[in-house]
Amino acid sequence: MPVSRATVQKCLPVIAQAIDDLEPKARRGGRIVYVGAGTSRRLGVLDASEIPPTFSASSEQFVALIAGGDVALRHAQEAAEDDVEAGREDLKALNLNLDLDSLIGIAASGRTTYVLSCLAFAKSLGCITIGVACCNPSAMSSSGSVDFMISAVTGPEVVTGSTRMKAGTATKLVLNMLKSGGVGDSVGLWGVLVSEAVAVAVAMAVEDIALTPMALMHASS
Repeated sequence: MPVSRATVQKCLPVIAQAIDDLEPKARRGGRIVYVGAGTSRRLGVLDASEIPPTFSASSEQFVALIAGGDVALRHAQEAAEDDVEAGREDLKALNLNLDLDSLIGIAASGRTTYVLSCLAFAKSLGCITIGVACCNPSAMSSSGSVDFMISAVTGPEVVTGSTRMKAGTATKLVLNMLKSGGVGDSVGLWGVLVSEAVAVAVAMAVEDIALTPMALMHASS
């Protein structure tokens, strides 16, 4: 079955809450750090790289940490996602600012060790933490390390266990909404074309394109 509108629509209230907390910090120059492993890491890198050209924002404000390093973008590094210490060390190197910086942990299974480690470390510093998973309940949702838990439950994949498919699609939709609300609103882009000849456009290529406005309505209510 395809990813349905209802899959992500159920998450709109918590997405809106996350946007409400992300936006003021992003407006003040706070960094948004994406953390993931496997397909989730690639989606995090994609999102972080899309923001600067889309919203005319500084590339230094959006950081993507990936289990296994940059080589994992092209070649699977399965063992890297189980490295607890690597997650902590990667975050320590960023010198996170608890008053400004936020972390988005992405793991379709909700149990990736590298991601959970990063969430726990960021939470211990006092940073805002957002979890994105495609199952519920999960180790992530019960970890106590997540301020805003977004669980887009997509169900069994066409290829059993391959979260590159439905879960990947739902995750990208969620990240698009966080990006559009948390970043787009912070630079005053709603209802206008982006300055410097870039148009605000979020590609919601699933069943309809109404999800982002709905999330923003929740956030402003």
